[in-house]
Amino acid sequence: MGGDLAPVSVIDGVKIASKKLPNIEFNIFGNKKKILSILGKDEDILNKINFINTSKVISNDTKPTEALRKSKESSMFKAINSVRKGESHAVVSGGNTGALMVISTVLMKTIKGIDRPAIASMFPTTKSETVMLDLGANINCSVILTGEFFFEVCKCISSFLCRRNHENQSWVLTYHFQYII
Repeated sequence: MGGDLAPVSVIDGVKIASKKLPNIEFNIFGNKKKILSILGKDEDILNKINFINTSKVISNDTKPTEALRKSKESSMFKAINSVRKGESHAVVSGGNTGALMVISTVLMKTIKGIDRPAIASMFPTTKSETVMLDLGANINCSVILTGEFFFEVCKCISSFLCRRNHENQSWVLTYHFQYII
């Protein structure tokens, strides 16, 4: 599992999300035994989790193309593949961003007319939720690419808000545990 203060911070995030979104379910990829030791015996959260045990790790210094070729059994690869197969709706990752982007692009492809992917994130502010579009990984980001990114983010936000308003919508969120905990 990757990210600041992981793995405990990610497990805390799962607990918070499950309380705020009571219909959400989680596919958690990683070392099941170690994840369970952090989760404890909270039946409410355990009933919302499907564990997919993995042992392969993509480190932060692994080159993205190497991760794509040699890490098919990793939590990241399997989590992204679960979205591709329709088993999950999203991947939450605190791991190697380059590997995440390369594996995602190869497994899921980009939307027709979009040449390069970008990362967008919603985060709360004192007044509302805000979307931040990360173009840092794109060294040669043209005006056309920026426009494509903006257009796709607007479509995603619109889709997210429509789905979020359905009270009985069941969500499946995928967490992958980048570093074996």
